[in-house]
Amino acid sequence: MYTNNCVINTVCRNILFRSSIYMQRRWKSKKVHWSVLAKKKYPVDKALEHFDDFYKTVFGRKWPSIRLALLSPHKYCAVINNFGDSDTVVSDLQNIGAMNIRTLFELEKENIKTKKNEERRRRDLEKIFKLDRKLEQMAITKQQEEFESLYPHRESSEGTSVSADILNRSSSDTSHGISDNINREDDAESNRDGMSQKSLQSSLREAEFDSHRLIDPASGLSAGALYEYVPATRLKGMEDWIVESQHYGYYRKDTDFPVCVESDNDFIFPVHLQVNFN
Repeated sequence: MYTNNCVINTVCRNILFRSSIYMQRRWKSKKVHWSVLAKKKYPVDKALEHFDDFYKTVFGRKWPSIRLALLSPHKYCAVINNFGDSDTVVSDLQNIGAMNIRTLFELEKENIKTKKNEERRRRDLEKIFKLDRKLEQMAITKQQEEFESLYPHRESSEGTSVSADILNRSSSDTSHGISDNINREDDAESNRDGMSQKSLQSSLREAEFDSHRLIDPASGLSAGALYEYVPATRLKGMEDWIVESQHYGYYRKDTDFPVCVESDNDFIFPVHLQVNFN
C-alpha cells in the first residue's frame, strides 16, 4: 500500500512539472538611463571647474591642498574642561584614538625651527663658498696678469697657475746669460705652438655667442611670444579660433587687490587650551 502511494505521488509531480509554464519577466529601465545621469554635469561640477580654472592661476601650487581642504568633511573636536579631572579625560580620549592638537602643534613648531636653521646654515655656506670662489678667481686673474707681463709671447690661458719649470728656466736663463739667438728661437717656437694649439679657456674667451636666440624675461615680452611660431599640422579658421591667452587675460597680477600669502611663524598656542580630535 505504501509503495502504491509513492508511485501515485511521483506521477502527480511529473504531471504538474510538465504542465507548468515559465515566463521571463522583463525589467524596464527608468525614464532617464543611469549612463545619462553619470554624464550629466551638476552645478557642483560646474563650480569646481570654475574654481580650478580661476583659483589655480591665483594660488599656483598651493591650490590642490586648498581644494582638498575645502572638499574634506568636517572634523569635530573635544575641548577639555580644565576645572575637572582633565588628565584622566585626556588619557581616556587618547586611548580611544584621539590626538592632542597641542602635541601636533609643538612637533610642527620644532620641525619648522629645524628647517629654518638648516636653511640659514645653507645660505651661510653658500655665501662662504661664493666668497672663496671669488677670491680664488681674483688670485688666478692676478697671477695670470703677472705671467702675461713676464711672458707676453705665451698664451694667457696656459698661465692659470705659473708652472715651476718655466720660472726655473727663466731664472737659469738670466743667471747663466743665454745668448739672444737662443731666446729668439724659443720665442718663435712658442709662437708657433700657441698658434697651432689653443687652450679651451682662450678659445672660449674669443668665441662669439649667438644671443639672438635667448629671450630675456626683463624685456617685457609675454609668455605667448614663445609660442608664436609652431609648425602647423592642420589649418583652422580664425573666426573659430580662441587664443588661450585671451581666455586667461582677465587675471592680472598688477590689480588693486593682489593675493599676498604671508606665513605666520610666531603663532602662539594658548597654554591652558586642550583640544583633542579623532
